[in-house]
Amino acid sequence: MFLAHLPLFFGATLSRILLGLGLGLFALNGQMQVQAQDYGTPAPADQRAILDTIQAQLDAFQVDDDALAFSYATPRLREMFGTSDNFMAMVRGGYMSVYRPQSVEFLDSRVV
Repeated sequence: MFLAHLPLFFGATLSRILLGLGLGLFALNGQMQVQAQDYGTPAPADQRAILDTIQAQLDAFQVDDDALAFSYATPRLREMFGTSDNFMAMVRGGYMSVYRPQSVEFLDSRVV
């Protein structure tokens, strides 16, 4: 499941940051179970938009396009970090498995 399995890239508070990064999944280097109410599967168009956004941010990380990667962050994260340099310093400094994943796998999406 896509939003219901997050690696300990976050815990309760950190999962909010992960979602804010626009990277709502991480079947990268292990998973952490997150308890959440399951509301079913997102509409196909919504699911495609979510996956496209996540992949676009991951692609921006891969080519070091800091401004583009920052543009996919939530408004709250953009406000909190202020600049793409600050945002990317946080990503590079604390989330190498997101910044340079060995592999990425999108699992079934669920609304939680």
